[in-house]
Amino acid sequence: MVSLAACSAEQASATGARADFCDVAEGTLAGDWQRTGEAGTFEQFSLGMENGERRFDSWLHERPEVSGGSWTYQVDDCRLALNGADSNLVWHFKVSADESGNRLTLSPLDAGSGTVDGTYQRLAD
Repeated sequence: MVSLAACSAEQASATGARADFCDVAEGTLAGDWQRTGEAGTFEQFSLGMENGERRFDSWLHERPEVSGGSWTYQVDDCRLALNGADSNLVWHFKVSADESGNRLTLSPLDAGSGTVDGTYQRLAD
């Protein structure tokens, strides 16, 4: 995984890297994703654009879980926020990705977003 989030400030400093550097481009996030293990907040989710708006949808056991939600991404620090459509639900994650952009790790940033990292594989179009 390509991520400095796991580095301590001392490790990042020793390597000359900035701990707040994000190398996951926003375009990497768009697409359909499936959890690869048992851990993770969502089983499947999709990030896309619809009518110029960012859209977030998720599925649990192949049934809709969140439909018509939205998402924001802070590229400077790899923070992804997912918002439920008709609820006050908001999930916050730190994102890391493999070099190909076909595998994401979502690390929860608050208790409401889960307690363990989830790894997701891009689904074929």
